[in-house]
Amino acid sequence: MITTADLNKIKDTLLENMKENFKNDGEIYPVVIVITPNGDMHLIATPYSNQQEKNEMMNEVMTMCKNLDAIALFLINEAWIKKIKVEDYNKFTKEMDDKNKRISDYDDKEEVAMMMFETKLHCETIMFELDKVNRQLINRKGGMTKGGNFANILSPIINNN
Repeated sequence: MITTADLNKIKDTLLENMKENFKNDGEIYPVVIVITPNGDMHLIATPYSNQQEKNEMMNEVMTMCKNLDAIALFLINEAWIKKIKVEDYNKFTKEMDDKNKRISDYDDKEEVAMMMFETKLHCETIMFELDKVNRQLINRKGGMTKGGNFANILSPIINNN
């Protein structure tokens, strides 16, 4: 049986691998890793090119988690972040919908590397800024959210038990 300590070791190893891959290759390879109760790791490359493919992939991941009775999931990828004021959220999302824009379409966005580590009991999201000149992941941000699943990838398991 896999333990919390085992999962934390996997997380730490994956974080180091992210840094090493970025240093060597200048990019983060998107991957989902599903962990089963006996410690089997299922690695899923996530090469999607648009939002529809991303949604389909994540639906497949959710189904896989349910079928395997997954106890943990790691999602690693690069992402775009755009900072807005809370009071501008509705206006911003309306503009995105009306103009069919994505965050990557904005000039004032920030590219980050991120890892989401989710179990049935908590979710931890860790982000790094990308220093593309020196090929380093810098300024680690994020932390653990106890008592809930931020991304709800494992929620079908929780809701069906």
